[in-house]
Parts: sequence; structure tokens; C-alpha cells
Amino acid sequence: SALCAAKGSVLAVMYCGKFDAAFIRDEKNRIFLMIHAPAFKWLVGELIMYEGEQIETVALPPSKQKDAPYKYWAELLLSDPSAKRRATHDSVAIPPAQEGQQGMGGEQPKDDALCRSLELTSIIKRAMEDKAAQEARLEAIRPLLKTGNSE
Repeated sequence: SALCAAKGSVLAVMYCGKFDAAFIRDEKNRIFLMIHAPAFKWLVGELIMYEGEQIETVALPPSKQKDAPYKYWAELLLSDPSAKRRATHDSVAIPPAQEGQQGMGGEQPKDDALCRSLELTSIIKRAMEDKAAQEARLEAIRPLLKTGNSE
């Protein structure tokens, strides 16, 4: 859908389908969001052009740069809450495996076990970072849901 085109954004997380039951709805089952409607309408118009694609950013028009509510809501809905977290984490460096090295009896040296241990540590660290990124996204949309319940 067009609303999910901005990958990792607050808007994409809101409309990914996981939180449909948590939205405030009117008697016609329309979703009610307490946000600046002109900014949302503009954003939907921009994202429709990218339906079926993933984009990183959408440029705010120069005419709206000084409109504080418009700019605030457009930037909030397009922000990726986990971006700062990902940028601050360094990945674990894994030394390259040296081919052709074998110990007595055809066994790999202890360096191979160390390399595998570092690789596993790196995988676990990335999984934890991904989990933290998802939690940051959830926290960003929680105020826009009716109960704040993530389930």
C-alpha cells in the first residue's frame, strides 16, 4: 500500500496491518487520527506515486518548510524511530577464515572456533538491534492508537 512506502517510518508501521484493531474509528469504521490533516493528505498524495516500492525520504515542499504543524507532522510520520539506534551501534568485526589451515588429524585450528563464536555473537547482536528497532517504532506509534496496547 502507498502508506507503507516509506520503509521503517512511523506511517508504515501504523498501516502495516498489525495495529488495525487499535485505531480509533468512527461509526462508519473510518480510522480517526488526531494529526494535522493537510500534512497527512499531502503525504498520502506523495506516497501514492511510490505504491509497491520502498523509499527512504519524501522532500517537504519549500512552501511548507515554515509551516510548523505541517512540517512537524510530515517529519514525524516519515521518521524512522530506530534510525538513531542503528547508527550508534557498531557491528562485531569477524576475522576472515584462513583456508588451508588444519591442525593434527585434519582438525581446524582453534581460530575457526573463535571465528564461529564471533559470527554467532554478531548474529545475536543484530537480532537484538532489530528487536530494539521494532520496539522503538512501536513506541513512536503508541500515542496514535486508542489504547496504546501493542497486542
